Amino acid sequence: MGNVEQVPNGAFKLLDSVNDYEALVARYDNFLFGVLDVLSKLRARGKRILFVTNNASKSRRMLLNRFQKVGIEATEDEVFSSAYASAVYLKQVLKFPTDRKVFVIGMSGIEEELDCVGVQHIGGSQPCDVSVQGVDFSALLQQDVFDDSVAAVLCGIDTQLSYVKMALAFRYITRADATEPVKSGMQGGGCHFLCTNGDVTFPSNDGFWPGAGACWAGLRDASKREPVVVGKPHQPMIDTIFASHRDFDRARTIMVGDRLDTDIKFGANGGLDTLLVLTGVTTMSAVTAQDAPAVPTYVVQSLGDMDSVVADYLVAKHAFTPITLGGKPGDGFHFTSADDMLQFVTANWRTHFVTQDLSTTPILALFEKRPFFLLVGIEAPLLQRWQRVGSTERLERFVVQDDATLYGAPNILDSGSDSDDEQNTSCVVSDVSNLSILHRSGAIVSTSHPASDTALAAILTQCQLRIANTFPTTDALYAHLDTLAIPSSHRLRPTWDAYFVSLCTLASLRSNCMKRRVGAVIVRNNRVLSTGYNAAHACGVL
Repeated sequence: MGNVEQVPNGAFKLLDSVNDYEALVARYDNFLFGVLDVLSKLRARGKRILFVTNNASKSRRMLLNRFQKVGIEATEDEVFSSAYASAVYLKQVLKFPTDRKVFVIGMSGIEEELDCVGVQHIGGSQPCDVSVQGVDFSALLQQDVFDDSVAAVLCGIDTQLSYVKMALAFRYITRADATEPVKSGMQGGGCHFLCTNGDVTFPSNDGFWPGAGACWAGLRDASKREPVVVGKPHQPMIDTIFASHRDFDRARTIMVGDRLDTDIKFGANGGLDTLLVLTGVTTMSAVTAQDAPAVPTYVVQSLGDMDSVVADYLVAKHAFTPITLGGKPGDGFHFTSADDMLQFVTANWRTHFVTQDLSTTPILALFEKRPFFLLVGIEAPLLQRWQRVGSTERLERFVVQDDATLYGAPNILDSGSDSDDEQNTSCVVSDVSNLSILHRSGAIVSTSHPASDTALAAILTQCQLRIANTFPTTDALYAHLDTLAIPSSHRLRPTWDAYFVSLCTLASLRSNCMKRRVGAVIVRNNRVLSTGYNAAHACGVL
């Protein structure tokens, strides 16, 4: 297995890690919180972005409509679906005759893309009124049903898949001379067998469902013919992209996705560097497994972690300098031990720093001893976090993992049958409760991936500042952070009035008055002369 570089979380660290690339190829299905901002920043840096999906149920026009609804900027020539690639492959590579037809097992997205390139088709979303009685299949061979002008079968995901569709497709690809070249101006003869993509399942918030690969597997087994698979990670999709963008330099193009078997393998097959995003479909243990289908060039935990968004805000808007601990050096200052980092920020306490690499209770305790650090907690409602991560986990399992992260391993029996890898889906940890330590002079330290002996709920109770991230966009969160004035001198060091009021509050804790808690402090020229409780209200000093 090759070496994998693990990229720290955060939009700006991701941007820096791909800064040498001029183009990015991104898997599209669901975009997570913060990713839209990453795309926007990449565009601003002059990066060209293509969106690639194995989803054959939608055409490029349908995908662009969906993009617009969620605020993604894209043009039709930047979107590649397996439906479009299949249509292009038929038209440009196979030179499919204009007088022949394609029998479609699939949905309207395939039909629309075939129409766009001028390829005739039948089947697909068209209703099939033919029924089979017992073992009498003669109805399927009638001239108005079995079309001899069909010279290709194209199979994708079909939520209306039926035995009749399967039977007709089987007859087309097994008829006499079906493996011969397809010719124009004739009936019967050769018949291509193509499939949009090989994904046997696809994820949703409700779990996994059968995909296109499950729809055509029976045809392959029955006919003994191997289809040409067009979508990722196969060559036809790669050829389609680079035929449309001939000026792309593969050495300066990176593939970004969250599946090893399709996205990362696709990039590797195309001679591209790859970036794996651990959104829940793939875990780090799968990356390091000996039988991994492909090894990514880079791995990043998430493109939109909440702590990363706040850290990115401080870097971009308040010129904080990132500092890192362990692993490979990044931008800014890098330290091999927490002690070295602590010594450095102590000696440079007037400088603004930000880091996200403190993750254990003992390390946090070291930093909390310094008077110039502030612990900041970033939270969000559980359901909102589950929706943000786009997790393929059921909500019930997400809750179990969320509780384990907040309070430690629960003392309950798991009745599920999922594997350990699925139990430890990494996206749950990164988006549960992200914690930060803020240097009172401007250094932030965040912990988003704590050790197993660190309960995030306990740390949250120690936070001097807790941010509820219920905002729909990063811009809205940034606007809220502006109002908090995190780097201001008043937040980093309390005013005299705030200091004296805190002393009053402390004194009142000694009060044993049954009606009210009373505390007082007498001050002259910002110097404390005396404090009191209980009877302090009698002298009118507050």
